[in-house]
Amino acid sequence: MDTFQGNQEYPLSLHKYLYCQANPVNCADPSGQDPLSALINGRLVHKRIAEDFTAKVPGGISGPSISTILALPFTQIALFPDLVDTRNKKLYEVKPILSYPLGVAQLAGYIAVFNYFDPQKGWTAGTRFDYRPPDKIYLGLGTWAYVHPPSAGVILYDVVDVPSLSLVAIGVALTADVITTVGVATLNSFMGAP
Repeated sequence: MDTFQGNQEYPLSLHKYLYCQANPVNCADPSGQDPLSALINGRLVHKRIAEDFTAKVPGGISGPSISTILALPFTQIALFPDLVDTRNKKLYEVKPILSYPLGVAQLAGYIAVFNYFDPQKGWTAGTRFDYRPPDKIYLGLGTWAYVHPPSAGVILYDVVDVPSLSLVAIGVALTADVITTVGVATLNSFMGAP
């Protein structure tokens, strides 16, 4: 049974017998206490950046679809850019650090759709001069997200889990100690040492 109490915002984390919240392909749980989930950490990073964006940027929104933002009479467009500055017509996409090309492509698609349906046009990718996210976001349980300013409208983040890194470092040290001990004992036996 998992001893981690879970997080109320993520119901799957509350289940005591689900390994990695039923997603072992995308998650790991080396400590047995806190699943390292790109999905959960990503959602939390997105949420915190969205909160910061809407607080700092007048006309800044997060969440609604393009149809809602542009007040289109139909709702077939189910595209949701991460951050939209409605006053300055700037769009942003938030992605994990290794997903920059995907973020650029996705944002280019959003910009094309916005400019197609908005008669005034003028939608572009946001820059570091338009909005600067927090450099570091605490996610809880010793986990931090390091956030990079927008580049071509894409805000990148990297999640660092200190407790898991500590466990890995201890494991590497113990493994190195065992290998050294076994290696020395083997060499001693080959050389006839007592």
